[in-house]
Amino acid sequence: MSSSDTYDVVIVGCGVFGLSTAIHLAKKGVKVVALDAFPVPSPLSAADDYNKIIRIEYPDPLYMKLAVDALAKWETDPLYSKNFYKVGRLTLSPLQQDDESIGRLNYEKKSLENIEKFGIKQNIIKINNPDDLSNLIPEFKSNALPDTISAAYNKNAGFAHSANSLRSAYEEAVRLGVTFRTGKSGHVIKVDDGEVLCESGDLYYGSKVLISMGAATGNLIDLQGQIKATGIFVTHIQLTEEESEKYRNLPIFFSAELGYFFPPDKETNIFKFVLTSCDARNTITNPFNPEESISLPRYKTQFEGDTIPQETIEDAKKTLNLLLPELADKPLTDCKVCWLSDTTDSHFLIDKVPFFGNVYVACGDSGHGFKFLPNIGKYISQVLDGTIDADIKKSWSWKRYPTWKRGVSSRVTRPNHEMKDINWYIE
Repeated sequence: MSSSDTYDVVIVGCGVFGLSTAIHLAKKGVKVVALDAFPVPSPLSAADDYNKIIRIEYPDPLYMKLAVDALAKWETDPLYSKNFYKVGRLTLSPLQQDDESIGRLNYEKKSLENIEKFGIKQNIIKINNPDDLSNLIPEFKSNALPDTISAAYNKNAGFAHSANSLRSAYEEAVRLGVTFRTGKSGHVIKVDDGEVLCESGDLYYGSKVLISMGAATGNLIDLQGQIKATGIFVTHIQLTEEESEKYRNLPIFFSAELGYFFPPDKETNIFKFVLTSCDARNTITNPFNPEESISLPRYKTQFEGDTIPQETIEDAKKTLNLLLPELADKPLTDCKVCWLSDTTDSHFLIDKVPFFGNVYVACGDSGHGFKFLPNIGKYISQVLDGTIDADIKKSWSWKRYPTWKRGVSSRVTRPNHEMKDINWYIE
């Protein structure tokens, strides 16, 4: 094998974690090859999308610190700022305050306390009733929320056009000298110490190998029960030019109970709406242990009928009738499942794989990883070279067969449907 096929680091997976790491390594002069079955942005990546939320609210100081740093880069670094839109985010606390929502309520309460505790400057307005909401944000003037609500409007939050952000990161990585391989030459089918085999038969050698395939990471290595692939349901509404202009200044609306949506995409006039009334699992036999089951993604590239559950149509209408009733009866289009790489505690999993000598893993986004595109690679590269802060290392460390709770604490507890059992909505 020629020397050109030997690298300091072989990165498997070119989503957020992989691209960010490639950039940070290349800046330090590290020779990197990045492999993926698809060109950036991969249709399998959760970030191949119109938008992802950029915010700093976290109950855990570790992620709040990282998010504050990331937000500064989204605002000021030309590589990222061209795809960032500071539209604000309205967070509506669960209307049903019960055992199902207590985790989310505590998450929001602690997050706001941390902002104050650490003296972080954010322009946050608290809202206690629907009239104040409609007066503050005219787009919600027709809302039908209950007389008493608990909401926080953070004007410093926003979103990034996620697919375009990946494209920009890819271009920067290429500029810095990172080698990319896609298609069969980038479709990795086996990983071993210092050696990565692709579908084409190509072998890539590296002093270190980093697997960053998000929810699909369990297809390549045994994650020993640390990750569950969770599918969340996403739908869209095609707005007219007039409707799009009306909602152009709409902030992000976020409710862990009702769902969340974004202002319309400025290029396509598409309104994205994420449903939160249920999740999905795709439980199969663990490819590395036939005695275990594991949830791994089932992608729409192979299962075209995977849209959203029929039952969620009424949930979507209910939410829109509460917030934007004029959109409630418009058809839902481009419905799909977006796959998250969940951990038991929402901590990332970024560590050396204990049963390999030089293979590392970076996954466990738990639905909140995208915002760290500008800076997560800095920390992953520190894991690779052994210089990561001890507290961060502990939080992100390999923890084999953890105890899984009923649900992720930052989400309202909701049903998990098996993909094979879902009654799919037909568009």
